Amino acid sequence: MRILRNEKQKDNLAKFFWDDAKIALAALVIGPVTKPEVVQLWVIGIDVLATLAFAILGYLFDGMEIKS
Repeated sequence: MRILRNEKQKDNLAKFFWDDAKIALAALVIGPVTKPEVVQLWVIGIDVLATLAFAILGYLFDGMEIKS
């Protein structure tokens, strides 16, 4: 059973991951502005890793070819 059955599903999944990467990056930028006392190095590290992971997944799904 294949999860991605057509190009539209693949494109939507790629867009989803790209949007998640943008949200994680926005949280990384906005977080220190809103509550600077809460921001710690490990929080920034996790946010950077999440941004990179979502961006890589979006890139991979964007380049994937659906075989019918």
